[in-house]
Amino acid sequence: MSFIDKNANFGLIVLISILAIGIVATTVFFHSKFSDINGKLSTKLDELQKTQENFENTRSQLKETKEDLEITEIQGDDLETQYIKIQKENEDLKEEKDNLEERNERLQKDLEETQSNVRTLERDLRNREEELARLKLQ
Repeated sequence: MSFIDKNANFGLIVLISILAIGIVATTVFFHSKFSDINGKLSTKLDELQKTQENFENTRSQLKETKEDLEITEIQGDDLETQYIKIQKENEDLKEEKDNLEERNERLQKDLEETQSNVRTLERDLRNREEELARLKLQ
């Protein structure tokens, strides 16, 4: 039996050694894989952080661009409103100018007619004065 006990003890030692080597090998293997996965995770987290920063910068630029666009649209609307207002004023002024020119022409005609009437009346007055002077002399 001693031989069996020796073989059993030896088998048990070999079995325990194989199991211990297997556990150590598995631990080393998984530690290596975990380190590799952990490194990849760190790399991906760094990339994600850079992407997040890039996204935030792009969002900030987009917000500024949107605000600038809104300001430009407001200014454009104001300019359009001002343009329409000035165009209307210009049309009104042209109409007023035309009306004033017509009125000026009418007044010029009236002046010419009045001057003509004054000349006619002055001629009539001279003629009557001459006639009155002739009548006094007679």
